Amino acid sequence: MDISLKKHLRIHNWVIIALILVLPFFIVTNLNAATMSLTLTDDSWINKAVPDSNYGQNVGMYAHRWGPRRSLVKFNSKSLSDEVVDSAVLKLYAQNVNSEGTINIHMITSVWQEESVNWDNMPTFQASPIVSFEISASNIDSVIEIDITATVQQWVNGNAENYGLMMITSDNIAAKFYTKEFLSDPSRAATLIVNTTSIPEDQANVMDLSKLPYIIDQPGLYTLNRNWKLDVDNDDLFSFIQVKSDKVTIDLMGHELSMRGILPVYGINVSANGVMIQNGTIKVTHTISCDGSAILGVGNDVRVYSMIIAGRSECPTISGVQLSGVEHQIVRVSTIHELCDPMVEDCKIDRGGSIAVGDFSIVKDNHIFCDGEFCLEAGSNSVITNNAVSNKIRVVSDSLVVNNISGGVEETGAGNTVESNWNR
Repeated sequence: MDISLKKHLRIHNWVIIALILVLPFFIVTNLNAATMSLTLTDDSWINKAVPDSNYGQNVGMYAHRWGPRRSLVKFNSKSLSDEVVDSAVLKLYAQNVNSEGTINIHMITSVWQEESVNWDNMPTFQASPIVSFEISASNIDSVIEIDITATVQQWVNGNAENYGLMMITSDNIAAKFYTKEFLSDPSRAATLIVNTTSIPEDQANVMDLSKLPYIIDQPGLYTLNRNWKLDVDNDDLFSFIQVKSDKVTIDLMGHELSMRGILPVYGINVSANGVMIQNGTIKVTHTISCDGSAILGVGNDVRVYSMIIAGRSECPTISGVQLSGVEHQIVRVSTIHELCDPMVEDCKIDRGGSIAVGDFSIVKDNHIFCDGEFCLEAGSNSVITNNAVSNKIRVVSDSLVVNNISGGVEETGAGNTVESNWNR
């Protein structure tokens, strides 16, 4: 499946980027493929004009600027575990639309129930939408399909809790959608169709790092079953793990890779597309050079989830994650500052590690420590949100930078939305 990128730039005159990256992480033979319709457990709407009213039993739900009114839906995703989400499509059946406009879908971040939710007790939700879609009178009595693959994959990976979705509009429109209470035709209720693949346990590749470099040249799932401490006396650039195949998942399974070199070293060097690295710790030390990084990538759609990364060097510019290319995701990564590893006698300073990504990337929910001037850098059309950064953030253009703690935000281009950030 090709990479599918959906971005929408519209809320008043501000720029909001919604990135949906649709690319299976891996393909191997004998995959277990499945298509399922997740159960719609809750749907309702809330109205600021009548803030204490509940509409959980209504046969329709609204997304209006007036009121304003907002729709909420929640699906049971517990049947998904460890699968790769190839696609996830939210289907809404429009009952009425009065004019053309945009509706933004936000991820809900706290508990709610359809029989009690109202404006006064509405759940919290992410400030930036996960996706936006256009709607008009031509959509009346028809199904609107919205791709939310990346969000459902986050639910599966445990990088986000599934509390449902909220539909919000600030345009001059009034849209109404059917709910599951429309019993005369239940098929008109919101649905979420998910296509998944999973790998049988006997097809996972356990990495043996006793011979270096370890080269991955076939798609599939690669795991660790132990911690590794690796040491090379390199006289040139050296990469411990080299990923040369598309559609690869590296799952460290909670283990640690500790790697040391004399000159620049890279923990995992990715020269392919559609690669996911998750669930573990990478520590990289170079005793002389200022270059190198824990994860280096020159492909597109590299996703780094739930990782701890530490870089050790006497140079403040060491990188934790350095990804050129486009459409990356860095979620729940910590670049830490800790004592030097005793395996390196002349290691003096632990620098943590910076994060740098290319255009159309998402960087969220990370803790980033580095001694350089810029600890987080992103290309154009990126979303930078909910990060704690020890020093500055630098973005290019047309990006959303909200709800971050940092040493300040530097913009090198125009069209950015920078708001609700706190400077140290």
